[in-house]
Amino acid sequence: MDKKYESDLTGKEKCELEFKKLKSLKGRKRIQYLWNYYKVVPVIVVVLILVFAAGLTIYRNLQREPILAMVIIDADRESAQVYDKLEERLLTVFDPSIKGAEVLIDTAASSREDANEIMNTTIKLSIAEENDLVICNQETYNKFQREGAFADWKKVLGQKEYEKYLPYIKDGMLDLTLSKKWRDGEYVEYAPAYMCVLNHSERWDGVNKAVEYFFGE
Repeated sequence: MDKKYESDLTGKEKCELEFKKLKSLKGRKRIQYLWNYYKVVPVIVVVLILVFAAGLTIYRNLQREPILAMVIIDADRESAQVYDKLEERLLTVFDPSIKGAEVLIDTAASSREDANEIMNTTIKLSIAEENDLVICNQETYNKFQREGAFADWKKVLGQKEYEKYLPYIKDGMLDLTLSKKWRDGEYVEYAPAYMCVLNHSERWDGVNKAVEYFFGE
């Protein structure tokens, strides 16, 4: 009978031969053999897992619909759960039929006069971050107001709603300190705390809903 080369074997015969090889090897030799000849398999598995994870992340992001994004300056960064609850409470004033709706609160900005903190806060208030609202103290408000960062509340709310919330507006600033919900939440240590709309914001409906949450009936 002619000698068969491995390339001439059928798939079934190759499997049987491979099984015999593995069966003849013991301990470390078997592990070494598997690694030498099959190491591409775990690599492929890892690649497939990474591709699946990336695809899942992309899919989940496509399902998300940010309807309001807020920056709270000088928030307590150790109290993440407090701000998570605020996100949930703000979401209750929005239409529940909006699929994937979410409110985002960024608490990583600071008013400290440190080069890195100044850059970080400036970026978060820029168009690059797509935030809508900023809550800050008087000093931070004055600084960014001079740079034209904030929109006019009368324009954002409209004449009728502006007049409704006028008791809470001082010199063009909406004073959150006059909101019981804000005071009860103890979200920042400073007072007054002003809520400002960023000029580049296009989600004015979301902004109006936030005002309704804090100052509505």
